[in-house]
This record gives sequence, C-alpha cells and structure tokens, in this order.
Amino acid sequence: DYLYICGRHKDLIIVNGENFYPQDIESTAQNASEGVRPGCVAAFSRHDHGDDGNVELVFEVRKSHYENADETIDQIRKKVIDNNGIALSRIVAIKERTILKTTS
Repeated sequence: DYLYICGRHKDLIIVNGENFYPQDIESTAQNASEGVRPGCVAAFSRHDHGDDGNVELVFEVRKSHYENADETIDQIRKKVIDNNGIALSRIVAIKERTILKTTS
C-alpha cells in the first residue's frame, strides 16, 4: 500500500502570525547542501493545538551523503533560519529515491 500526495492542503505556512510560502523554505533547504536531492524536499506545518503550526521539513539525502546526514540537517537548519527567519521544529532525512513521483 502507498500514500499518494496530490497537492498541498494549504499553500501557506503561518508562524507567529507571519506568512511563509513552503516553496521558499524548500528552495532554501535544497540550496543549503550538496547532500539534498534537487526537487526532493517538502516543507509543511503541523497543527497540534489549532494555533500556528510547527514547520517541518522532509528531504531526500543523496546516497553519497548518507554518512553525513546530520551535517546536512545542520546546514539546512542554519540556512532556513538565516534566509527565511524561522526555526524548523523537525527535519527528516530520508533515503534517495524514496519519494515516488509521476511524470506530470
């Protein structure tokens, strides 16, 4: 069984009353390290209490960087804070070619 994601529920992330576009965060993360596979990043918010969400990020780490995944995560965390002004509550590195995609 697979879970197919067709799009975003919301195309905006709100943190402390400020609006952020997930694509901006994803772009920053993608450019933060050579270890991030281009086009294989997802930023989203998780709402536990109905307030502003915690921003989380999932990315595919290149096979050549598996050993340095923690370093890649640190680079992403710093770059997103510097460029976007938000602290990610969780960053998850997953294996290369784990996110299934269609050609469309």
